[in-house]
Amino acid sequence: MKKSEKVKEQKVRKIVLLSLIVVVVCLCVWGVWYINDSFRWNIEAGYDECADEFNLIKDYILAEYPDEDDKIVWVNYDNDSDNYYFEDFDTNEVLKCDNKITEALKKLQEEAFCKKSLDSIRINGNRVAFCIEAGYYSITFSPDEKPEMVSGMDVDAEGVYLKKADENWYHVRSKKSCS
Repeated sequence: MKKSEKVKEQKVRKIVLLSLIVVVVCLCVWGVWYINDSFRWNIEAGYDECADEFNLIKDYILAEYPDEDDKIVWVNYDNDSDNYYFEDFDTNEVLKCDNKITEALKKLQEEAFCKKSLDSIRINGNRVAFCIEAGYYSITFSPDEKPEMVSGMDVDAEGVYLKKADENWYHVRSKKSCS
């Protein structure tokens, strides 16, 4: 083999090696991003499977508490009746719910929030946030625009992430508790 052919072969090997290095680095960067994004949303509620139930309960809550600001309703479970129910945070009053609402709440708790427990619902005007017990995630109905504050979290703050679930519905995730 001539010297010029060896030089060409070495150049081709370097180009192939550099190309492989670039591909591996890109895959590593993408993998880190993907794992981070997957971890960030690993507690995400199953909105798609339970959209009707989210909307039914949202409508019920807004009818019970029209134009309330910073209102909290607890989601509780009664062992005797095997049913979930709502309790007003301020008055400790149990809200009267028909079977349709009770079944929707049960489905949300057991199917949409199967990874974490639905703890409370927060009402701020026409915004309704379904919050998990640890307080660092909610799925929020916000009809006018992207929410600015959800469950006590400023969505523009560092460490708070927002992802659209559907028209007027958002997943909100924080690195820390918002309670």
